[in-house]
Amino acid sequence: MLEDEIGTGGTLDMTQVMEGGCPYAKYAEMHARGGVWRDENSGFYIVTDYADVRRIAGDNKRFSNRTGLLVERDTPLRDEIDRMYREEAWLQIHTLVTNDPPSHRRFRSLVERLFTAQRVEAMESYIQGLVDELIEAVLPAGRMEVSSQLSGVFPAIIAGDFLGLPRSDHARLKEYTDASNALTEPGFDEANELEMNRKVIQLLNYILERANISSAAEDGTFMHHVRTFEVDGRRLTDQELVWFVQPLFVGGHDSITLLIPTGVLRIIETQGLEEKLRAHPGMIPNFVEELMRHDAPVQCLWRRALEDVEVAGVTIHEGATIQLQWAAGNRDPARFDDPDMFDPERSNARQHLAFGHGPHLCIGNQLARAEMRIAFETMLRRTKNWRLDGDDAVEMRRHYMQWGASRLNIAFDAV
Repeated sequence: MLEDEIGTGGTLDMTQVMEGGCPYAKYAEMHARGGVWRDENSGFYIVTDYADVRRIAGDNKRFSNRTGLLVERDTPLRDEIDRMYREEAWLQIHTLVTNDPPSHRRFRSLVERLFTAQRVEAMESYIQGLVDELIEAVLPAGRMEVSSQLSGVFPAIIAGDFLGLPRSDHARLKEYTDASNALTEPGFDEANELEMNRKVIQLLNYILERANISSAAEDGTFMHHVRTFEVDGRRLTDQELVWFVQPLFVGGHDSITLLIPTGVLRIIETQGLEEKLRAHPGMIPNFVEELMRHDAPVQCLWRRALEDVEVAGVTIHEGATIQLQWAAGNRDPARFDDPDMFDPERSNARQHLAFGHGPHLCIGNQLARAEMRIAFETMLRRTKNWRLDGDDAVEMRRHYMQWGASRLNIAFDAV
């Protein structure tokens, strides 16, 4: 085969890399052998070098977000799925994550009006109250499962409160979120595909119902505003509204659910770090940046080449799918010294790509940073002597797009 057909590094089975165990050793090998690889199953071009990932993410003229992987995905059940959405909800459309300018700009402007740095700053006491309540509840036991008792709770409440969703609906919204995430795997099991899409349909109908309730009540929530705001002289249609809000809700808290327990795990694994962070809380913001660099919860996303392009000496033809491996870019030794070491004092940690880059930079990045900082500050202030609780204390999520601690049982002493 020619190099421009297989990539500088060769071919590999990316599903095996992502779902077979920790992918980080493989990323090191990929950097050593070549910055562009070809997935032998999907045919995707896997881009791993920091500079190339960043350049492609910022170039919407030659690379499109409309890949057909997250919206209108190629599946033998496509006709049946489209029928379900057409009859029971609304056909999928591109809004934020999978959209291109100028349409993307129209939807993003709706969020930017409400997701300002000033608004996030004003939310800090509210976030602190939620975290305090959850930590207070586990103090008597001296142990906790970090995901189900902390990181999977307060970010979901914040996302729901921001949108104007009742907290009593949290359990079913978790089901909808899990279904939405399951459908992002390129090799998703078709046996469950209809069931998962039906849960997404339920979420879409729920979103419209809540938007109409919030609008009628003029309650000032995001749902109220998205129902009534006008962009370019018109309001969103029902179809636009539900497919705009759905990824905002799903992506608004799931990454934090993984990052916080993963960060606790890194603290436990790094000798002396717990005491150092407690003694020097000013280090916590940079610790959070290093956590996102070292353990990006969203490992990759995709682009489609709009013309023949050359990446790291490899010719990628028009129409080909490119997989931007954010997490591999975050471990590029050309950008980060000793990239596999977890260094909470790393001077350039904030240059990570965990929030993406360019027009699609995660719009909730400031809120996510505040949520993580407050969670770690509170845990360190109110608990000490963290240790793993039991022989099976850690479970890592093995998902094509995601990596991190999905379950972490710890014991601690109250301060």
